[in-house]
Amino acid sequence: MAGVQVRRFGVMKQISYWQYAELRRERSKQVREQAKALSDATNTAFANAGHEHMQAAGELAAKAALKRIAAETEAKFQKADQEKSRNSIQIWKNKEPPTSIKAGGSDIDLSAGILTLSDGTRIDLKTGSKVVADQSNYLTLADGSRIDLRTGHKVINIVA
Repeated sequence: MAGVQVRRFGVMKQISYWQYAELRRERSKQVREQAKALSDATNTAFANAGHEHMQAAGELAAKAALKRIAAETEAKFQKADQEKSRNSIQIWKNKEPPTSIKAGGSDIDLSAGILTLSDGTRIDLKTGSKVVADQSNYLTLADGSRIDLRTGHKVINIVA
């Protein structure tokens, strides 16, 4: 019977053509499986690389958008602050700010920080206590009535 000589484990051995074909088929099968495994690993590596690339691009885009939004917000705040400061300056542009405010029968002296009630009682706005009348700030008329020189109001003393 004719055959093929095959070297196995360092020994030359005579095998038949059928056995040789089986060995070749086995070897081809092993090579195909190795190639498929290598191809699968390569495909997985490329897919992972593509995924990571897209993820990194998304993160960069998100960071850029976040920086842009933060810059726009900061610009809006600065613009609002400028508008606020410009508007507050324009309110008193053509006139002096008030030194006193009249509300009902009461008068608030902003420069002295004193509230004068309609009954003539004076209250210090900082401390909340009554202010003792200083006679130098009053003008006494001939009929005995007094006028507060700071406010220009007639002072009425109610005696109980």
